[in-house]
Amino acid sequence: MLRCRGTPKGYLYTEKDYTSFVFTLDWRWPPGKKPGNGGVLLRMTAPHKVWPKSLEAQLNAGNAGDFWGLDGYRLAGPTDRLKTLSHPQFGALVNLKKLKALEKTPGQWNRYEIRAEGDSVTLSINGELVNRATGCAATPGKLCITAEGDEIEFRNLQLTPIERK
Repeated sequence: MLRCRGTPKGYLYTEKDYTSFVFTLDWRWPPGKKPGNGGVLLRMTAPHKVWPKSLEAQLNAGNAGDFWGLDGYRLAGPTDRLKTLSHPQFGALVNLKKLKALEKTPGQWNRYEIRAEGDSVTLSINGELVNRATGCAATPGKLCITAEGDEIEFRNLQLTPIERK
């Protein structure tokens, strides 16, 4: 198990770059602690900073399953769940809201399955599909788990590249 204290803000990242993969992991907010912010960054390509150009699979409490395109990362989805905005520090942002909330209560483990193939990325929480982004930039990049100011725990991280035939 990996326990993140939340500070300093930043991320752990893979040494290699990946485009198509299945990434599974368990996360939870520690028992007795207030749930907070976290995420998984996909296809991170920009220079290292808080927060780099990437597609974020959100873990913020109450918002797990949302997508965020950070620092100009391109993605698309149904217009009723999609919004774009500009942030003075984080640049152009695109948010695609999840279909439904499936997070367990703090202290219980949740399972994320992130599947990226070409320009499509899907998120499943606890065995059920919660989001699908299309038109994603299919650029090879690093995978990252974030520290965003709050304690969070991870376990059973498994990355399986999808080989192109």
